[in-house]
Amino acid sequence: MMLLIILSNIDILTYFLPFELLFALIITILLQIHTAQQWSEKSIGFLSTAAILYLVYIISNRSEQKKEIGFGFGDVIYGSCLGMNLGWYGGLYSISFGLIISGLYAAILMLLGKEKESRIPLSPFFLVGLAIYERIIK
Repeated sequence: MMLLIILSNIDILTYFLPFELLFALIITILLQIHTAQQWSEKSIGFLSTAAILYLVYIISNRSEQKKEIGFGFGDVIYGSCLGMNLGWYGGLYSISFGLIISGLYAAILMLLGKEKESRIPLSPFFLVGLAIYERIIK
């Protein structure tokens, strides 16, 4: 959990998720696997969230003609790690909540006239989605 918070703080400050820390997050989750059943559950969780987030990554970056990307690949890996840790059900819930909340935040920024600030870090919203899933759904 601490590594998720550290990564979210880095994303807030730099709009970038270092791949070294994302790799450390993946290794940390993999070290918690003890049985073949856990391995299959975590693999399905990782692949299901990775597929959805990668699709969003492709769609958002295809529509952008600027040099800035709309959805970073670090966000794909971060969200996929949530899916690996929570399983497919929890992972999809947490990234869904995170994307909905980030969309609401972006809408509020647009209503306030701050359209120039088009970059929003997504990992903190995924973390909020995780908290909502853990506290309310689970």
